[in-house]
Amino acid sequence: MRTAFDVQPGRILVVHPDRKAQRALHRVLSSTLCPVEIVELDAAVAVAADDPAVPTVIVIDQPLARTRPELVAGPGLAWIAVPCDDVQPARPEVVAELMAAGWRHVIGAPIALAGAELLIAVQKLLRGDPFGIDKHLGWGATIEATTLEDAGDRPAVVARLVEGAGRAGMSERVASLASVIVDELLANALFGAPAGGGGTRRDRADARFDSRPLAAREQVQLRWGSDARFLAVEVTDAWGSLAPGVPGPAIARASRRAAGASEAGMGLALAYACCHQLVLAIEPGRRSQAIALIDVGHRPVELGRAPSFHVFTSPRPAVAAGPPTAGAAT
Repeated sequence: MRTAFDVQPGRILVVHPDRKAQRALHRVLSSTLCPVEIVELDAAVAVAADDPAVPTVIVIDQPLARTRPELVAGPGLAWIAVPCDDVQPARPEVVAELMAAGWRHVIGAPIALAGAELLIAVQKLLRGDPFGIDKHLGWGATIEATTLEDAGDRPAVVARLVEGAGRAGMSERVASLASVIVDELLANALFGAPAGGGGTRRDRADARFDSRPLAAREQVQLRWGSDARFLAVEVTDAWGSLAPGVPGPAIARASRRAAGASEAGMGLALAYACCHQLVLAIEPGRRSQAIALIDVGHRPVELGRAPSFHVFTSPRPAVAAGPPTAGAAT
């Protein structure tokens, strides 16, 4: 008899004081078929440090993580901070503090509603494959892909997505949020990513809507779709210039000011404010991808006021890149 798994062996440690939350987390995480243990914080640190060869993901209570922000750089494959209660969403000030401290995985929705998000995040980490909105949408969802070959096409591309969202039965509120998200993510990929990646800086305000043919590596891909749970948007550039430790603290600073930031790439802050999950994936020197998800299956009051935030770094080595393609983004 032979048994094979499509993910490398790993383990998951849960550090959470609430018994009901422990049971909910154990139930969700056990579907990875990896060992899941409920442990105290010191034990989690010791286990992850004693056997670093085994990929270890630690899921921790946010208030506890708040008291130990340095844990984000501790042993283990990744630390994921989840709300302190099974049914209550995360507190915005706690999420902001963790992002400011450099935490790369902070979940905003209540544990009872965040099971799929948590499972996807853990599987991305264990599989080393963080790219593609396909992982966030149910099988059968249609995904539309558009490659921008001219910078001036951005308004038309945004308008096309808004029209498509309407055809998909989305409300005007959701379509409006999606339009802001797409516009900001496209602008960031078109103008911020090349500058950081060694391309030509294009920072004149009046040039942001001008027609400008894009060379192969400058081209940006937009993919989006919906499965009646989420409206998901994905924007990919071929530079991989986004530094993993930059977006979280910068977004936290922007949210504290309650205004947009002037820093390069901080269209991400506005995109984050308009969605329920912002997921960034980076393959240094090759591509960066931003995925924003708007939850259309739950009321905003159920989800809380703090969007989830994730940053993944691909372990694959950087190679020379061409334009992003549908195949490259999955």
